[in-house]
Amino acid sequence: MLKLQTTSLAANGPNKLITEGPKSCIISMQIAGTIISINIDNAYTIDLGQTVKYKGNIPYKINEIKEVTNGYELIVAPKSKASLFLLPILGTRHDDFFYHTLFCNAYIAVEDESNCLALLYRFSGRADFLQFEQYLRKLPTFKRMADPSPFFTLFVFDIPTDFLEDYQNFCLGKYSELSATLKDKIFKFHQADANSVLGQILYKSTKRRLRMQESLGIEISPDAELLSLPTLDQEVYKKEVYI
Repeated sequence: MLKLQTTSLAANGPNKLITEGPKSCIISMQIAGTIISINIDNAYTIDLGQTVKYKGNIPYKINEIKEVTNGYELIVAPKSKASLFLLPILGTRHDDFFYHTLFCNAYIAVEDESNCLALLYRFSGRADFLQFEQYLRKLPTFKRMADPSPFFTLFVFDIPTDFLEDYQNFCLGKYSELSATLKDKIFKFHQADANSVLGQILYKSTKRRLRMQESLGIEISPDAELLSLPTLDQEVYKKEVYI
């Protein structure tokens, strides 16, 4: 934990730092409703775009600062939709993929390469992660591996032939049209079921549709998908987001 007098920073997964301590010791600066910096204890300032070295050397590039009830979240990147709907193509349990500890994001394209699935991880020298790396490299769809920096590792895969239609439907935001096979893999991977938020999206739950209608104040067709389209800003890997 990085000590900042009466307030400190703690890691909340691979893509987020959170402030801990008195919120009153933090002053935020905003432009047009967007927080562009926070000053902590009148001793330390964190700006958008700044790379914070957590525990001395672990880099977190801050691309969003969000105020929450107990303090502030310093966010590198939100989890992509591909992390929810496409990552399960490659495995059966999110714990096996270091989903909450080292896994940063899944992407549908990287650099000039599309029609692929790319996984970005924070590098670890732990034996279990190195063993996992070997597992990924042995998958039939594995294409290549790259190290964008000493702190990150990128794995790139072809889309398995059996899931090409699913990949295309995902890119079009047709979540309810994903195959029964992939839906089952999604549920197992994320330990969810048809009553979960994921299940309500995949099966166009009436409950979710009515709740969205009330929240948005608009009529939503029973045929409409119940989650926004994937956006390129969050679904295509960009090195500058992390480094």
